Amino acid sequence: MKKMKDENIKDRRNFLKVTIAGIATVGLASAGDIMHSKPERKKIKMLTADGKLVEVDEALISQASLGEEKVSNQELKNWMKTSKI
Repeated sequence: MKKMKDENIKDRRNFLKVTIAGIATVGLASAGDIMHSKPERKKIKMLTADGKLVEVDEALISQASLGEEKVSNQELKNWMKTSKI
């Protein structure tokens, strides 16, 4: 009888050790992901030539070399005609 109680106590201790270790591992892993995640960047919604709405990182747009001239309506219409798939 005493032997069974000792085994039960050992089993409970082992169970608790494994459970606590598992919870700690999951907690540390999720904390590490949060700490190493990149800051969220501002996204801008834009239309593609075929009319799809996409979100583009604002930093990519500011890096793009944009001309000083504005596009005329006719140039835009021609671009949209030639860009369709």
